Amino acid sequence: MVLYNDFSRFERWARDQLAPEVVLKICAVVEANLEQIARTTHAGGQRTRLITPLIRAGLVRPLPERAETAMADQSELGWTRLSRLQLGPFRGFRRQEVFELDHRTVLVLGANGSGKSSLCEALELALLGRIEEADERALDSRRYFDNAHEGRHQLPVLIAKSNGAEHQVQPDEERHRFIIIERNRIESFARIGARRPAEASSMLAALFGLTAFNDFVAGFGGSLDRQLNLSLPKAADLAQRRVAIQADEVKIASEAATHAEFDVQRNQVATAFELGLDYLGLKARIGTAQTPGRLQEIRAILATPLAAETGIRPEHLIASRRAHRDLTRELETTRGALATRAQEVSYRELYHSVVALQNAHADRCPACETPLDQVAINPFGRAATGLVALGELSQLEAKASRLERQVDRSQSTLDIALRQTIEHIAKLPNIGTLAPTEQLLANGDRQGWRQLLTAARALKRLDESLVVQRAERQSLEAEVERLQTARTQLAKIAGQQNQFDADVASAKERVAAFATQTAALVVEVSAEAVAHGVEVQVKEAYELFLGLLRSYLATLPEQLMADLNEITVDLYNSFNSHDHPDDLIHTLRLPLRGGAPLEIAFAREPDRFHNALAILSEGHLRCLGLSILLAQNIKLKLPAVLLDDAVNAIDHEHREGIRMTLFGHSALKEKQLIITCHSPEFIKDIFNNHTKGAPLYVLRHHQGDHHPIVSGGKTRNYIERAESHIDDFDLRAALSCSRQALESLITRVWKKLADVAPGVAELSLKTRRPGAPTDLSNIVQSLLSALNKGISAGYLDGVWITRRDNLDALINVRANSLAWMSLNKGTHEEEDREDFEEPTLRRIVEALRGLDVSFGK
Repeated sequence: MVLYNDFSRFERWARDQLAPEVVLKICAVVEANLEQIARTTHAGGQRTRLITPLIRAGLVRPLPERAETAMADQSELGWTRLSRLQLGPFRGFRRQEVFELDHRTVLVLGANGSGKSSLCEALELALLGRIEEADERALDSRRYFDNAHEGRHQLPVLIAKSNGAEHQVQPDEERHRFIIIERNRIESFARIGARRPAEASSMLAALFGLTAFNDFVAGFGGSLDRQLNLSLPKAADLAQRRVAIQADEVKIASEAATHAEFDVQRNQVATAFELGLDYLGLKARIGTAQTPGRLQEIRAILATPLAAETGIRPEHLIASRRAHRDLTRELETTRGALATRAQEVSYRELYHSVVALQNAHADRCPACETPLDQVAINPFGRAATGLVALGELSQLEAKASRLERQVDRSQSTLDIALRQTIEHIAKLPNIGTLAPTEQLLANGDRQGWRQLLTAARALKRLDESLVVQRAERQSLEAEVERLQTARTQLAKIAGQQNQFDADVASAKERVAAFATQTAALVVEVSAEAVAHGVEVQVKEAYELFLGLLRSYLATLPEQLMADLNEITVDLYNSFNSHDHPDDLIHTLRLPLRGGAPLEIAFAREPDRFHNALAILSEGHLRCLGLSILLAQNIKLKLPAVLLDDAVNAIDHEHREGIRMTLFGHSALKEKQLIITCHSPEFIKDIFNNHTKGAPLYVLRHHQGDHHPIVSGGKTRNYIERAESHIDDFDLRAALSCSRQALESLITRVWKKLADVAPGVAELSLKTRRPGAPTDLSNIVQSLLSALNKGISAGYLDGVWITRRDNLDALINVRANSLAWMSLNKGTHEEEDREDFEEPTLRRIVEALRGLDVSFGK
């Protein structure tokens, strides 16, 4: 199974990285259960549920020993060429077949379904120890290897040579993987540009045969936490209890300090109440029911009500009496003035009456009805003048009326004041009996008045003392409020201290009972810690393992593609030699990390990089995929390349470039090439352009026995076939092959000339009519002229002289001979035709062989 090899390489890499022992133990667990683990995925936690108990058990076991030889990395394969393959029954082969491979090039030709894939799978199994197709389909290997008609299989035997000695090849996927280049890998790589980044990464992995390992690593979840018991309820319970006990212990230890703090708070209250006062002094002032203090004293004072103010003021009495006297005197004076002018009152009334009649008798005298223009004095004018003269009298009357009202009011005010004063005086001790109010109002009662004023002054002094007492009471009330506030603050502090003391007492009880209550829990916590340690070890070991595994997977492309850029570009450009020079690749950046793009810069813009998967056509992408795989084969210095229908995976336009590269590139010239193909034309071109002695196996569909027909195919080299036909005295067939050989060789000479001396490679050719092909003799003549021109000018020498001579020999075969006419016109079926001349044919074949040999120099 591929995973065993891939995972074994990871384990070896982990050891080289000095991974912790726990990681290596997990590696051993995974390797021991690899097949079972590989069948699970990350979905639904399948894999984590499976591996968690396996890892838990594996970590307590000692690390298994590993053979150092199994981990040794040998750079030499132990063989230089594959010699022979024996297979069958196996897959499509029902019987045993032996394929001789001891040649630099081995060609296998067959149609689709003829058995080529079974042959290549036999080589793959012998070289790698597994068949990737079976692994990717998750098929049972034994059933997959069986021939369906025989119901069984025998493992193929692959023999290789080293220094002339033969031995069986041992499967080694790590070193043999890049010997095999499959059609599927190249086709997948060509479709990679249409995939999402994640799918593209998977297809890159497929290009290097890492699909199974890539999927295997992706199946590991990032954590085992859901499968592990990582909680510590017992420890949490004990810790919580210990926290409570620790708080109790802290509280007990702080008892003295807290009491001192309470004392400080009490003294702060006392100092805030009065600077310099301490708690005991404040407490004494507050007092208690048993020991009264300042608070009780003030409350007793405030409990006695103050007398109401009398409001009596002697100055008010004096002012009232004086005002009444002055108003009375002014009234008497005004009345005297009115009495002296009493006679004028009658005239005033008369004048008012006359004026009142003016509107009714405006033109005559109201008394005698005499017209006003006939009287001596106008009565209305006389009345108006009289009223003006009597205006002072009206003022006196108004003043007298006003003074009367004022005297009444002042009398009332003075009466009220006297009565109030007398009422308050009556409450005073040692005053005696006062005169009645009427007597006190009399001006003559001076003694009673003075006695009244003396008593009023005593009342005033009493009111003034009440004001002082009221102010003193306000101060006492403020002092009571401050004392009450201080008492409340002290009570609050006392309550806090009482609560603290109760808490301390409870804490002391809990501390005393803790050891007894938690004895059993401590034992449980100890056992829980051991189990938790195992779970944590599993968690941490798995995360270390997974981190290393993912790091290894991320570096695999870098390991596989390091130093491949230059040789890959060289191979790709060789495959596409007919493209415009600007379209060839100048620089290639292979992705060295997962998700990185595969970038190229073209020759026309060497500093501008593009995503190769987005800009290249499918055919060019296939060329690039083949270039990468061949470059990896070259880098690893592998002695052989197996191309499993790989050429047919690429479009027809690139086949010539691939063929020329496989047989002409300096890095591939010494490699053994085993090429399977279903294209007879491609095989023919190989025989005629590169190798004429390569063995050819032809596989054909069975004829009812369900076993491929295997035959050693005859050479497809035209010259070899022409010589064979001459030996068989089949001169017509020999001439036909010679014609084909000449066409092939002329094309090769012309192309080579265009590469070496393009100035002389431009030929002028004649045709018989429009659209008609150019005669072969015309091409040969023109090419010969070009060679002579180049040799004369010094452009061409050495091998070109040999080629010129061989072409000249062809031209100088008897011009009118039937052989040359047949070369020129082709061989067509005719009855009773003149026979061809064997010596002439041999000279033609000899010249053709000379041309062919010149390309090997």
